[in-house]
Amino acid sequence: MNPGESCLLLTGSINPKDVFSLKRSDPAVRENDYYDAIIRWLRFNIPLVFCENSNYDSEKIKSISNPNFEYLRYEEDEDLSQKGKGWGEYLIMKYAHEHSQIIKKTSFVIKITGRLYIRNFRKILASAEQQDFDVMAPLENNLKWTDSRLIIYHRGFFDRYFAPYASQINDSSGLPFERALAFAIHALLADNKKWEMPSCYPKYQGYSGTHNKRYTLFYKWSVLKWIRFPLLKYLIRL
Repeated sequence: MNPGESCLLLTGSINPKDVFSLKRSDPAVRENDYYDAIIRWLRFNIPLVFCENSNYDSEKIKSISNPNFEYLRYEEDEDLSQKGKGWGEYLIMKYAHEHSQIIKKTSFVIKITGRLYIRNFRKILASAEQQDFDVMAPLENNLKWTDSRLIIYHRGFFDRYFAPYASQINDSSGLPFERALAFAIHALLADNKKWEMPSCYPKYQGYSGTHNKRYTLFYKWSVLKWIRFPLLKYLIRL
């Protein structure tokens, strides 16, 4: 991935309404989360798209004046109460790919869960810019699960590989976003294309929407993931 050929895509839902298994649901709180994250990400001087699916009229976000920033919002007309937030995440990405002028002009998309910030992102980005790949994402749980908070992918991966599996996403029936993404990566590998692990485990800052808890050193065994990540990356390369 060459420097200058990527953009950031932050996905969001300020007023998630009836999505189940979501504890951080107050629109005012979520609006502040997104605003703070956008301001921090804009410091990287990478074109940034924020796409939001509840059509929430955020004066704070609209007040951001930056030529590298694109704010997309729409009202999702599908019922997400059963399929869950993973299906909603895919639909946000799909809308962004279809309507963003920034995405249409770039080759690689760096998709990040919109309310989060990654403290070691510069290191991950610097490594990505020195590698040749079609998609970069951490695969876990015997390569059957993808941590989808950070995905770096060539724009063509979304339509050709991810969309066919994403159409089956349904949290309530056991096929979450993260597994569909893993299946898509396996399909890409079967076509002799390139997948890479990030150079290091992303150090997230922010709150989990599902649990309404701050990401810390010990959030869901994060410290163990940071320790074992370099070993896993090495073993995959053997």
